[in-house]
Amino acid sequence: MPDRSYKIYIPFFAIEEGKFEIPLKAWQRDLGEGTFPSPDKVYLDRDLTIESNRINLVRGFQKNGLNAPANEAHYFRHTVYGRASSTGLLKVEFKVMREPSRFETQMEADLAYFDRKLIGLYVRESEDSLDPVGLITTVGQRAISLLVDMVFVADRIIQKSKSVITPDYPERISHPSSVFYKDYVEYERGNLTEDQLIRRLPHVAMIGDSLVKNAYVSSILSMFWRVRTEHQRNWFLDTDKSPDSIYSIYERLEELTPLVAVEHSGAGANVDSGKSGDTFLQMLSKTRNFSQQADEILDEERFPDLLLIWIGHNNLNWAASLGSEERKNPDMPLLRRLWRFRKYYARQLERLVERAKKEKHKTVIAVFGVVNFEAFFKARRAAGLLKEKDPELYPHFETGYRIFVSMRPEYQNNMIRLALMMNAELRDIVGELNLELGSYPNVRLEYSDALATADLSSVEMVHPVDAWHPSVKGHNLLAESAFRALSPSLRFLGIQPE
Repeated sequence: MPDRSYKIYIPFFAIEEGKFEIPLKAWQRDLGEGTFPSPDKVYLDRDLTIESNRINLVRGFQKNGLNAPANEAHYFRHTVYGRASSTGLLKVEFKVMREPSRFETQMEADLAYFDRKLIGLYVRESEDSLDPVGLITTVGQRAISLLVDMVFVADRIIQKSKSVITPDYPERISHPSSVFYKDYVEYERGNLTEDQLIRRLPHVAMIGDSLVKNAYVSSILSMFWRVRTEHQRNWFLDTDKSPDSIYSIYERLEELTPLVAVEHSGAGANVDSGKSGDTFLQMLSKTRNFSQQADEILDEERFPDLLLIWIGHNNLNWAASLGSEERKNPDMPLLRRLWRFRKYYARQLERLVERAKKEKHKTVIAVFGVVNFEAFFKARRAAGLLKEKDPELYPHFETGYRIFVSMRPEYQNNMIRLALMMNAELRDIVGELNLELGSYPNVRLEYSDALATADLSSVEMVHPVDAWHPSVKGHNLLAESAFRALSPSLRFLGIQPE
């Protein structure tokens, strides 16, 4: 039988000597040993279930290994090793082995790498399930949402388009030097329709949340109207050529090639299970979560050449659903949230990758890590100091705390921790999926930390209304950071010269 590995994060609560037992009935026939090659001793007090078998972590680890006295030896069938760190999390790996072995690998406890076989086996799909009363409530909420759509039909008339085509593309591709010149000739001869000609242009799409949008916290009515109508004027898609506007990804790409750009991003969007449905607020605001944005892309006949994904910031609101006691001891809720995030994100990314495999043209899917919250909170603190001197500044500074509880100062450290672990998960998901793409040379899947490391610590980078979302300068920095990171992918697609 080949070795099988399972990886998981477990919080540690105290440094204390003890024992541990891991009886796994399904694997009792396989010999193994237990070692903990770390000077630390940690106390664990959580039961885990793996494939219907109980893993009992009783009193932590001992440093004893192969040479331990008989009365102190580890009586179980798996090698377990880990390392405690200041993050408050311990990484433990379970490995089924044919023969005893001792690991000397030092684990990085601040990075969360999970085996996909393990994810979700002991974590429910969602926090809530619908009982009959809840189902009736949901039906009623959907009816109200439809009524609101009918009343606010004007918002669909005045809103900017989610998609943009380079206005002068016919002129640009009519030059013999254009890579699309042959397509243009076919169009002129009547062999291609205009729609077919447009389909030949590079297509770029964006999946994201409010940090991709021209969004900021304000009055309820103003936010309600904006989230339903606001498109463009953001770091991905902006067509304003004025010097004080945003120099967007679309505009930067347009200098290289005519193209079609589509934004699917939605304010308030989450990385969701794809099964639980929308909240009432999301119904009213027409918010589209990750699964719905992926649906929109997969429903299109033309799959993007370049798909950018920057979503997950709303999944960081860890404190919102917890009581006061859980907020004081958040390790387990944080891990449950992290486990779900990985499972849900991987589910949607796999759908998109599967579609990309079937395409005849080259495709790039770029996954961006969530924003640098340590830098962001520095900018927000600076904004708070300015507001103390001039109360007229940042009029909705405090409103953000009511909407996004985890942004409060006392919860920020855990939000930063969770963001770092989420980015590690994204990197790992991409790495695992890339192992399956060796026979698909037309598909490029990449993880980028360009936005996770962008320096947003200057107060000029946050919005002058809420000091939460990006300002114009913030959007410009995000566009610049993302575009710089995309250079290898643009060369892969043939958009940018070698």
